[in-house]
Amino acid sequence: MNAKLILASFVWMSPLTSAEFDPSRPHHMETTSKGRVVATLKVDLKAPTVHAKEWIIVAPLPPEMASQKLDDFQFFVGETTTNGERGTELSDLGRPIWTSRVEAAEPNLASSIDFRLQYDLTLRKCRLVEGPPTEAPPPLESREKDHFLRSTPTTDWKSEPVQKWLSLRRLTRKTGESDLAFAYRAFHAVAAKTKYESPTGDRRPSAVCQSGRSDCGGLSLLLVAALRANGIPARTLWGRWAKSQEGDYGQWHVKAEFFADGVGWVPVEVAGAVALPNIEVDNLFGWEEGNFITLHYDTDLLVETFQFGKQPIGWRQGVLYWVFGPGTLDDFHEVEHWDVRKVAPAKDQRP
Repeated sequence: MNAKLILASFVWMSPLTSAEFDPSRPHHMETTSKGRVVATLKVDLKAPTVHAKEWIIVAPLPPEMASQKLDDFQFFVGETTTNGERGTELSDLGRPIWTSRVEAAEPNLASSIDFRLQYDLTLRKCRLVEGPPTEAPPPLESREKDHFLRSTPTTDWKSEPVQKWLSLRRLTRKTGESDLAFAYRAFHAVAAKTKYESPTGDRRPSAVCQSGRSDCGGLSLLLVAALRANGIPARTLWGRWAKSQEGDYGQWHVKAEFFADGVGWVPVEVAGAVALPNIEVDNLFGWEEGNFITLHYDTDLLVETFQFGKQPIGWRQGVLYWVFGPGTLDDFHEVEHWDVRKVAPAKDQRP
């Protein structure tokens, strides 16, 4: 993803000025319906030197969040709706997934398979606005809070490079500093002290804080690391823009959000704040336009593959797949296409 493509996705945002936002004042999240979309991911796999017995396909199911709701999901092999199973991946966070085991009983499935995932979603705008909420959001359950504060293999905030980076930038929470106030300060520090680079290599915060540059995934992970290190639950959002593929760019993107006590989950667009020239950075703090589809939140998934055991997955913005059978993966080829169309009216008429 490059900065030009990020910019194209932000032109709809309502302008704010930094003078309008004071994190010391009470704030709440305001949510309004954006509309419905049907997003389709088409995948064509070819393995000419394999004689498949089974194709194992695991797809993320978009979680229900303030910014989105999955209304329906369908999985097709060719033009036929195929059975599968809704479930969860095996980490203790248990994020929703769809698993389908397709037997290669027909000759045409022995070395290739084409399938598509169809997501029918309601998208919502979410905006951080000044003033106390009419009803305080419930606090995170202790299990969720614990998970979104952890240092993990992918979000390694306890590592020495991250701790040094935070110390040099004085990103230690002050006495009495609220979740919102510290997150705002950390967001501005990441925006000012990093550069956008895509493609990138190691996205772990320990690597990004040393190189000082990364793509949307690495920059979002760095902010999440800074927040978790200061006791604020935070997570990355892995998904795609709610618009159709352009050339070979499948609309992949990563955002972040944090949980502020008394406010709820607050969205943050880190890469845009770093990459976009002449942007008012505050525009990208506490605003979700309803033009992004989160396929799964946070990192470090654990997936059952049946034929190949349990597999750890850092993140994924599309399907996971395995092929079981004799042969090799020489000349393996994958083509995918992301298509999004608007549907009216919205099923969710939340004001």
